[in-house]
Amino acid sequence: MSKIVKGVGNMLGFGASDAARDATKAQVDANNASIGLQRETRDIMRQDLAPYANFGKSALPALGGLLSTQGQYDFLKSNPMFQAAVRNSNNMSAAMGAANGKANSGGMVNELFQNYLATGENYLNNQFNRLMGATNIGHASAAGQANASGQAANQISQMYGNIGNAQAAGAIAVDNAHQSAGGKLLGVGMGAALGGGLLGGAGLAGGGAMGAGLGALMGLSDRSFKKNIVKVGSDHISDIYEFEYIWGGGKYRGRMADEVAKARPDAVKTVDGVQMVTKEFAPKRVA
Repeated sequence: MSKIVKGVGNMLGFGASDAARDATKAQVDANNASIGLQRETRDIMRQDLAPYANFGKSALPALGGLLSTQGQYDFLKSNPMFQAAVRNSNNMSAAMGAANGKANSGGMVNELFQNYLATGENYLNNQFNRLMGATNIGHASAAGQANASGQAANQISQMYGNIGNAQAAGAIAVDNAHQSAGGKLLGVGMGAALGGGLLGGAGLAGGGAMGAGLGALMGLSDRSFKKNIVKVGSDHISDIYEFEYIWGGGKYRGRMADEVAKARPDAVKTVDGVQMVTKEFAPKRVA
């Protein structure tokens, strides 16, 4: 009998709905794994580039200062190598001037000043190039960080889109399977087979193909086959609800098989985890 119920469930489409859910979950899990890998790769790239970006950033204040006249003067004044170079150049010029009888002349003063400018320009250019090299390294590293983040954002956005598409497609597939199940129940007279074969002729509603289909719905009182469940009353047996079956077919009023089983276990049969009730407790269609 277990094989009959499984075969009927697969034929009606319940197996298809489970397969759709499994496929959707597999796609969602795969995309979530890819999102995690993209984030991990992005973070590693940003961490690897961070020291170079910080190195370039630290050179910016000095570079900005070097672009002003005061900043250039302060750099030369505080640079011992520049001061030593100027002294050496001036000493050589003074010695040559003295040898030629030009010591303390206006021409010597001008020559010493030109030595200062030429030496200072050389030191300023070298410092500027060093700072620019540092900032270029930082700029390239920061651009690499931004590129890594941008690529990861695009990939993650696409994967979230894939997840949404997979979930939407899965929901449609599940709904189609349920609709197919409901149509088959109502169209092929499966209720008579379930009523007579599984419940031992307990008296599910019959009467033609449509009546037989409704008979199957009345017997299948398992909670998992129902949706939009609203409690409307209760008695000494169980609570009473109004609900719809997951495959459609109108609104019904009745009980949940698991609750009936607590008070009247003789009125409930479970086959392959699916609970069904006898005619005494079968739901009634109300809309």
